[in-house]
Amino acid sequence: MTSTIRSILTLVGVLSMPSAWAVSFVTASSVDGTPPVLTTVPRVDAIPGGLMEVVWTTDEAADSRVNFGDSPALLSRVAGDIEYGLAHRVRLAGLVPGATYYYQVTSVDPMGNASSSTIGDFVAATPSFTLTVSKGGAGSGAVGGGGTWPVDTSVTPTASAASGSSFVGWTPTGCGAAFALTGDASCIARFTLAADLDGDSDVDNGDYTVFRAALGACSGAARYRLASDYDRDGCVTTGDYRIWYGFYRSFLVRP
Repeated sequence: MTSTIRSILTLVGVLSMPSAWAVSFVTASSVDGTPPVLTTVPRVDAIPGGLMEVVWTTDEAADSRVNFGDSPALLSRVAGDIEYGLAHRVRLAGLVPGATYYYQVTSVDPMGNASSSTIGDFVAATPSFTLTVSKGGAGSGAVGGGGTWPVDTSVTPTASAASGSSFVGWTPTGCGAAFALTGDASCIARFTLAADLDGDSDVDNGDYTVFRAALGACSGAARYRLASDYDRDGCVTTGDYRIWYGFYRSFLVRP
């Protein structure tokens, strides 16, 4: 910081009081002409969502600006923060994954003094997202297909019911087929007890009553229930009853 101090001594005679003298001092204020110093070399970090973040520090409070582009001779895009500080973080969006970009950081203090870095470069990261696959419902089973992959990867959640349970679907329903991962996603596989025909999360006489009401009915009949047609032959028969009874016995002896 440089400062210029100028003192002017003015003696003014007062006509009515020849013996009195007035002394006046005029002092120019200090002027900051020193730009901020970049105390760390700017670096570029990849952050979730396909964004890149430029980070650096200065020795005095200053704002933050990053000029960037796909050519070192044309840094036409700008991102920044007008707040003054010592630590600087600027996020760069709208980047093409895998493309090379060039950038230069600039910090300006409140007096308008500016410092800029040399031009650097970075490769835009390919964003990755996570698919979480979990289980829900009174039944049990195994699920798969979860993990973290690059954006637009085709993913397929899987579900397999355990003995005595049935897989009844996905939440949301779109998880039932392959889809492109464009953001973090969650899929829940819903399992029920295979013999729980009344939907109360256990197996008892109520379920037996529901099964008996459908026994002997075939597809298209008012009494027909697909859930009771365990062998999926279009009719609810004694064969389906034997399957239901097996699930019922498994339910009674489960841990």
